[in-house]
Amino acid sequence: MIAIDFIDKDIPALSLKDNVRLAVKYMQEEKLNQLVLLNADEVLGIIEEDILFNFDEETKLDLVPIKYTAIEMDENSHILDLADHLANKSLEICPIVNHENKYIGSVRAFDIYKEVIVGQFSGNGSILSLEIDQKDYSLSDISRIIETEGLRIEKLFLAKGSPSDYHFIIKLNKKDISSALNSLKRFGYKVTQINKSAEGAFPDQERFEHLMKYLEI
Repeated sequence: MIAIDFIDKDIPALSLKDNVRLAVKYMQEEKLNQLVLLNADEVLGIIEEDILFNFDEETKLDLVPIKYTAIEMDENSHILDLADHLANKSLEICPIVNHENKYIGSVRAFDIYKEVIVGQFSGNGSILSLEIDQKDYSLSDISRIIETEGLRIEKLFLAKGSPSDYHFIIKLNKKDISSALNSLKRFGYKVTQINKSAEGAFPDQERFEHLMKYLEI
């Protein structure tokens, strides 16, 4: 899976000749706080809605500061590289360019994250969220506790929580994981079950957003 496969043709791009009013209109229609700014088919960067409110509606975008520059990705970029780029740069969207470095469209961060998470955590097992202080982190201990209860870890996702802790999203091989939850809690881990029954791959928006909240993306 590569970047070009996830381009959303509905996301408009802005030009230097456009004004603030049009930019805000597009953002509200697409429910985005960011849009790509172009000079012809060259990516100049990304502007944000918050900055636009500091200008008169008729102000041309060539007078508006660009918050993000040099953030475009190649059309052949792997989805995991794209997800990492979006997260590290705190982007809602990312401009995609071809081999000539010309703009060909934008991808939504939500679509990329969703594809990554669904791919990692789909299946029939249940999923738990585990919050661990960095100084107490031991994957071998966590795995031992879980395996003692007759379960095993199938997938693991590590996300940075606060400056002093980690969030683990762990997919186990069975639906009933109550014994593992109870054991982890007995050992002092802060743990919650995300889905009571994980048949399929997060089929609805609400369930996916619930998972994203735990990942703190």
